[in-house]
Amino acid sequence: GILREPEESIRRADIVVFTKTNKKLSDIPALKDYLGKINGRLIFLEAVHRPKRLYNIRERTTLDLGSVKGKRAMLLSSIGDPDYFEETVRDLGARVLGHMRFSDHYDYKPSDIDDIIRRMERERYDFLITTEKDSVKLVRLGLSLARARLAFLIVEMELTSGREALIDRLHRLYSD
Repeated sequence: GILREPEESIRRADIVVFTKTNKKLSDIPALKDYLGKINGRLIFLEAVHRPKRLYNIRERTTLDLGSVKGKRAMLLSSIGDPDYFEETVRDLGARVLGHMRFSDHYDYKPSDIDDIIRRMERERYDFLITTEKDSVKLVRLGLSLARARLAFLIVEMELTSGREALIDRLHRLYSD
């Protein structure tokens, strides 16, 4: 997140990564200037999160991103930036009917799974889409037993700026 860490962490850091730079409205050059005054040794990287594919949990198959285009989807997440997750799924062309949001790092309970399954059975949609992080917890609690198509979105972080500086820094660290 934007300046989630206290200044003490910036003073001892080697690298700062700005993520989701394709969506953030922050003034990254101003942030680099500000952080550089705290720690002049920092390397700045910029990255975007790119959706790669969907994984159908019950069928254990990968799905093309286009498989949700025009489809009715319900989202389920417990992440720090649920709006970004929702925007990503909308950008894939899915018709997002709703988003069951839980707090970041939420520890799902069996009663939550029961509530989610009841909602899945009551409402009509083509997919229940969750995050890769959430899928691990949800499957462990039995959500994959529900009838709806349950899929998680596989997203990869791609460096868009600073790769050469990172490689140079790593070479210096490991050559000493």
